[in-house]
Amino acid sequence: AIGFSSCAESDDAASGSTTINFVGSITSNTTRASGTVWGEDEIGIFMTATGTDLEVDGALSGAANILYKTSGNGIFTAVGNSIGFPEDNSAVDFISYYPYNADVTSTLTYDVNVSSQTSQSAIDLLYSNNATNQNKSSNTGVTSLTFKHQLAKVELQISAGSGVSSLTGLAVEMSGLHSAATFKLADGSLTPTGSAGSIEFLTEVKAGNTTAVCEAIIIP
Repeated sequence: AIGFSSCAESDDAASGSTTINFVGSITSNTTRASGTVWGEDEIGIFMTATGTDLEVDGALSGAANILYKTSGNGIFTAVGNSIGFPEDNSAVDFISYYPYNADVTSTLTYDVNVSSQTSQSAIDLLYSNNATNQNKSSNTGVTSLTFKHQLAKVELQISAGSGVSSLTGLAVEMSGLHSAATFKLADGSLTPTGSAGSIEFLTEVKAGNTTAVCEAIIIP
């Protein structure tokens, strides 16, 4: 995991006068999609009263799917209104996900689709619910969000063998897989939808055309 200690502030807090600063890290787990480094990425953040259910009770006023962005250093700043701690000093929890989708605001579910592997960063679902029971008195100035990969990744390394001089034109696909699913932000549950089919891997043939790396992010 990669942690960051810096923070940034925004003047326009949506739910209180004490602006909350966020830093995000991504855990590394070899059974899930890989990658622990941020790019210029956008996340959505929900703030709920501690102990309540996002699906049942909803987010606190002005703190539903608020858009935050990082330049790549893991420090997230609001794009527009930011989130602030409640003025009454009540405790809150945070739920966050990547990549950002405005439709999640009303549905509270994230629609997963891995049918196209062209841009794997765009389909690599991350989820964070570790930041709980916080208020403006106990917070030390920055809230740490720990994100975990929710999908799996298959990687094949292929070498040309006897009688094969070039891997140019190599194509790999895996059958019997769902390409779509719904992900509930309230509890982090993932449910495949639709019929199973085939997914074509993202394939890169290396220099010399004798080796190739083939990757696919799939629904577990």
